[in-house]
Amino acid sequence: MSSILIKSDSKESDILLFQLAKVMKMPITVVNEHEEDDLFFIKAMDEGMQSGEAQEKELKKFFKKYGIKIH
Repeated sequence: MSSILIKSDSKESDILLFQLAKVMKMPITVVNEHEEDDLFFIKAMDEGMQSGEAQEKELKKFFKKYGIKIH
């Protein structure tokens, strides 16, 4: 099973995407911006764990956004 994250910028697009998913009998999960950031952070951490080095730029951006200071 795989997941696709699609960002929509209008209510009309949301409705169309929901209708399409319903016709295709696919489950839908709506996430807010904070949850989306968390998902990308987790993905960056997973990639870093597999490769041996985290994507430093993405991690710093995430920490800065939430006011976490790195020493």
